[in-house]
Amino acid sequence: ANPPHVSTRPAAGFGDNLLSDVSAYGSKNPDDGQSKYGKPILVRAYDPEMGFEDAIRLLMVSFDSTIKANLSVGLPLDLQVYETDSLTSRDQIRIEADDEYFQSISDGWGEALRNALLQLPSYELD
Repeated sequence: ANPPHVSTRPAAGFGDNLLSDVSAYGSKNPDDGQSKYGKPILVRAYDPEMGFEDAIRLLMVSFDSTIKANLSVGLPLDLQVYETDSLTSRDQIRIEADDEYFQSISDGWGEALRNALLQLPSYELD
């Protein structure tokens, strides 16, 4: 069986990997082709060898970053999972504002980012 694949818009017209498939989101119009806001998270952290569960976690972090940075983007999010090389949907999930998993990702990412910032060297003024 082929490994699962993630879509954040209808399956037709998607590329061959998670990064290309999610890079077009960023607005409520899935055909908008935006590639900003959450994309830097994907570019820095995506690894083609990562497992499906880690890719979903990364996707949630990226979505959260987009939602925080762009007031025109918000919940709910629709997540569609389908088998690679197939347009047959395996799972369709709607992530609402009260979704506990997404909220834990959002809270955890915010805390981790604040902690990481504190670990970086401070800028020294002359």
